[in-house]
Amino acid sequence: EYIGVKVELPRSLLSQQEAKTLYTAFTWDNPQFFYVGNVYGLSGRNTEGREYYDAISLVYTMNAQERAGAQRQLDAVTEEILQDIRPGEYAFSKELTLHDAVAARCTYDEEAAASENPASAYPNAFTVYGALVEGRAVCEGYSRAMQYLLHKVGMECTLVSGSGKKTGVAHMWNLVT
Repeated sequence: EYIGVKVELPRSLLSQQEAKTLYTAFTWDNPQFFYVGNVYGLSGRNTEGREYYDAISLVYTMNAQERAGAQRQLDAVTEEILQDIRPGEYAFSKELTLHDAVAARCTYDEEAAASENPASAYPNAFTVYGALVEGRAVCEGYSRAMQYLLHKVGMECTLVSGSGKKTGVAHMWNLVT
């Protein structure tokens, strides 16, 4: 059974690379949609040998009832964490408080990291929900948790990705303004 949403696009995408860019921009800017999986589908048409993609289908990792329950849990944890932010606190102090809260709540998910297909087998390890509610995440989950919390206190934060020079292992972290 397909669980997700099909989004009709306001203009056609002209390549799969454009679709990937759109998907990445949306998911990287919106950690609150923790239930959107790491796969998506495209639908469109072929006209005179040229592909046009008119819709993107996002796949959810949870059904509606599970999403509602997970959101309530995330809201409760978030509220608890944000209670430690004091009015008038300097930006660096807010960031440090949030960092310490994430570090205290979450451990690195070695099983997910070692898995051949971690995003499929351990989808929550890549999310704010995995980091803050379940307490287990890989670097992407940690990064999304920090981004989510920083946005809640009005601080700009974006995700950054790359890979190690020696190992080639993918990694994600935060760029905070």
